[in-house]
Amino acid sequence: MMAWALTLTAGAVVLLLIGLLLGRGVFDLWQRGGLVAIAAGLVLAGAPRILGHPPGWGDLLFVGGLLLFFARTYGGVLGKDVDALDGLQDGRLRLPRLRIPALQAWINRQRRPNASEEIRP
Repeated sequence: MMAWALTLTAGAVVLLLIGLLLGRGVFDLWQRGGLVAIAAGLVLAGAPRILGHPPGWGDLLFVGGLLLFFARTYGGVLGKDVDALDGLQDGRLRLPRLRIPALQAWINRQRRPNASEEIRP
């Protein structure tokens, strides 16, 4: 009974967010699309989660909606902050190469000397 109540509540949230998507709100189209994906993911994942089922498409849709909403909301600001990491805010990211000798040695050990010689008819 609780699972159905949660599903109906999440369905009402989806309808509300679809109404926001069609109207002129505070958010732009991509942000509203992310909010609708979040709500649709809640609807699809709500009842199975309470019933103990493993993650499914509803969870993926929920996380995708979160990523879309936050990338659209904060992506530009984060991009400018990342661009300023090299000291200049010029649109290009120039960070020094990170060299870790132990990691490079491990990568070199994993490479095969000549893969074509190993294949024999």
